Amino acid sequence: MGDGRVGMAEEESRNPERADAGPEYDPLDDETACAGPAPTARDDSPRDLGLPPDTFEGYRLRGEIYRGGQGVVYDAIQASTKRRVALKVLKEGAFASPGDRARFEREVQILAQLKHPNIVTIYDSGLSAGRWYFAMELVRGDRFDAYIESRRSSPEGILRLFAKICRVVHHAHENGVIHRDLKPSNILIDERGEPHILDFGLAKLAPLDAAQDVPTLTLSQEFLGTLHYGCPEQARGDTARMDARSDVYSLGVILYQALTGNFPYPVAGSLDAVLRHIAETPPERPSRILRKLGPDIDAILLCALAKEPSQRYATAVDLAVDVERFLDGSSIKARRPTWGDSVRITVGKGARRFPWLVIATIVIAAMSAAERVQRAVVDGLRPIVSAYELWIYRSVGTGGGGSQLDSICMVPICDDTNVEAVAEKLNVPGVREKEWRSVRRLHGRLLERLAHAKPRVVVINLNLPGETPHDEFLVAGIRALADAGIDVIVSAEWWFDGDPQMSRDIAPHVRWGGRTMTADETAPWKVDLAVQRGRSEVLPSLSLAAWAAYRRPRHAWRFALDEELELVCVEYRLPSADLPASFAYVDASDEQRVSSIGPADMVGDPLHGLRASDLVGYLIVDVPQDEILESRTRCFHDVLTADDADLTGWTQGKIVVIAEGRTGMDAFKHPDGRTLHSMCLASAAIDTLVRSVPIRRSRPLERLLISIVSAGTGLFVGRKWATHFLIRLAAVMAFIILAIFFGKLTMLFCAYLFVPWLPILVFVIAIEPAAWITRTARLRPMSR
Repeated sequence: MGDGRVGMAEEESRNPERADAGPEYDPLDDETACAGPAPTARDDSPRDLGLPPDTFEGYRLRGEIYRGGQGVVYDAIQASTKRRVALKVLKEGAFASPGDRARFEREVQILAQLKHPNIVTIYDSGLSAGRWYFAMELVRGDRFDAYIESRRSSPEGILRLFAKICRVVHHAHENGVIHRDLKPSNILIDERGEPHILDFGLAKLAPLDAAQDVPTLTLSQEFLGTLHYGCPEQARGDTARMDARSDVYSLGVILYQALTGNFPYPVAGSLDAVLRHIAETPPERPSRILRKLGPDIDAILLCALAKEPSQRYATAVDLAVDVERFLDGSSIKARRPTWGDSVRITVGKGARRFPWLVIATIVIAAMSAAERVQRAVVDGLRPIVSAYELWIYRSVGTGGGGSQLDSICMVPICDDTNVEAVAEKLNVPGVREKEWRSVRRLHGRLLERLAHAKPRVVVINLNLPGETPHDEFLVAGIRALADAGIDVIVSAEWWFDGDPQMSRDIAPHVRWGGRTMTADETAPWKVDLAVQRGRSEVLPSLSLAAWAAYRRPRHAWRFALDEELELVCVEYRLPSADLPASFAYVDASDEQRVSSIGPADMVGDPLHGLRASDLVGYLIVDVPQDEILESRTRCFHDVLTADDADLTGWTQGKIVVIAEGRTGMDAFKHPDGRTLHSMCLASAAIDTLVRSVPIRRSRPLERLLISIVSAGTGLFVGRKWATHFLIRLAAVMAFIILAIFFGKLTMLFCAYLFVPWLPILVFVIAIEPAAWITRTARLRPMSR
């Protein structure tokens, strides 16, 4: 409980040390010197009395609580009720001026007519031992500023408490009482967190009788209240204009200080300077002191602290309502809402009323947006994506481990192969090195020998365009294999345009597959496994056709691409002369997981001939080391001239790949620095498919769960650190790093291909909306 303020001139006359201290002082010391601490429930050991305990009839003094300029407050026991009260006693003798007596009596009168649970109740008043006193409710608690400081109250808590204070002040205004000395020490907060307004010694009754009016301010007259909580009209000496809006101004100063720790204007310096600041200096925007305070708080405080009363809130309850509207997320009257405010308010209310709906909306929106932008982001970051893929696949390879090519026997024409000498030894006429297509005669002889060795499939990884007189020899070998139940798969250029580009004499007797691949030294090697153009039938690559023939010899096949599950699906049919292919009995089917399915990424390359609208299934291939390649290679002339036992040992049950192996022919630079022939890529791709290594890519449900977890993590981070951008940025970087290394670990230890791009996008997209909605749904935390 506080006391009335003595006049400045009177205080200086009573305190000559401060009067002589010079023209500058800190007005904050006024409150300390004149007011002292407010009585609280913790003052259970009052100061020494200095008076007999029974000085005042009907009361027993327990101790002194507080001594101020107007009088002394004692802790006392009322004899008739046995209750503890605060006994306020007017100072005596020459120290009690007529003005002090009038104020004392006015406070008794005001407290008697104000009936409110948050305003101290007066019990009794009178004259005893020549001294005026009144007994009132002893409120137990802390002064407002100490209360919020000791509890480290959040801004939301401060504002809710402040709104209650405003409504208590408004009750006084409704009863014709203007407090005129509102400050933190005159607001006591009890143990239940309820505010109590104290010290009505300077209060003004409206309308006020002329005899009770306070003289206008001059340097020799009184300054009512505490200097740095006073209003501009008081600082200008225009006390006649002081009304409810003057208390609104003081409330604005209290809230400004509570939220920012500062006063709205400088309060140190000479008396003239401080008065000029109060009367003229515009308050600094609170958000400039604490960036976390937004425009609504700025508007509320600047309205309450307007220099002209007509520009302030008209009543304390108007100030309370605006504070409560801000806390509720509604638009405030002190500032016209913008379109952005309307959105923020709507979202904020929704977030508070339906938090789970908002959470679900963020998760779904983040997942949907990530799905839409993923392709564009991956394309835009192609070098980074390629480097990541290379890093992942180098660790374990496509099959979850290095390929050994156990199912493959490569038969290339080597640099030391003398085709004319071999032809002469085998008695194959017409073979001339200068006419390279004549080598088809030797290839025909090789196929005839292989028919007896019983390989599983024979793959001719050579272009065979145009008809030649030598084709009949090759066809004879193909027929020998067919008679033995062995399929022959031949590579073809321009395979995606329909008919294979090969000799018309050879085409009817063989299966064919496209010979396309991406052999780039800056990215993992991959095979264009299958291509679909529009609604046309899916066309297989050489590797896919060889794998299908290996799985089901002598079957017809039909391929399909499942983009969602990233699968190449194969249906096998036994050829039937009685039924067209579309009605033939489906003998079996396979599903082969591929590295990816999506739009063609080699658009415009004439060697590929792909269009942007083509859907391509890709298989990234890990080509084995040289020693493995060498162990699975038998030179063309060695196979042709080997005895039957060796030939059978090399090729029986295997996929024989006949290819070009001479230096500089059909060779490409590998990312690891080696120069390899395309047969190595084709053979590795076939072996990968044959082994069907169970590398698991996420299925739709798994991707959904991963996306939900990523969105949920982003949501948590956004909500947790809604006002800390740098922490959110660090969280994004950490999530990216963790997702990338998680992909590495899952491939290395679980043969699970975790693609991090979608989870990363979902996390990034979720985090900022979550932070923004959190900031709009609640008042943001603020360090004081």
